[in-house]
Amino acid sequence: MQESLRLHQPSNNQLQELISHHKDIKDMLQKENNRKEHFYNKSAKRSIDTIIKVLQKQLLSIELEINHRIDNDQQELKAKAISWVKSVAKKLL
Repeated sequence: MQESLRLHQPSNNQLQELISHHKDIKDMLQKENNRKEHFYNKSAKRSIDTIIKVLQKQLLSIELEINHRIDNDQQELKAKAISWVKSVAKKLL
């Protein structure tokens, strides 16, 4: 019975991959920001700014996907819990 309340393993793996990728992008963003501090050439700074903007957009996109997956997993878990409680109640009555 407890197994029916567990989340799907693939979903957990995918969430872990997203979280790991989110961390990687944050690290890249920090590196680009640090790199930008050492450049004086305007063209080079603009190029780094472009990369930073892309990384920020990707970070936001991944954050939204992580939140979406967490919300879906919570809804799925709630539905499974309700179903499990109803089946136990039927057996008891």
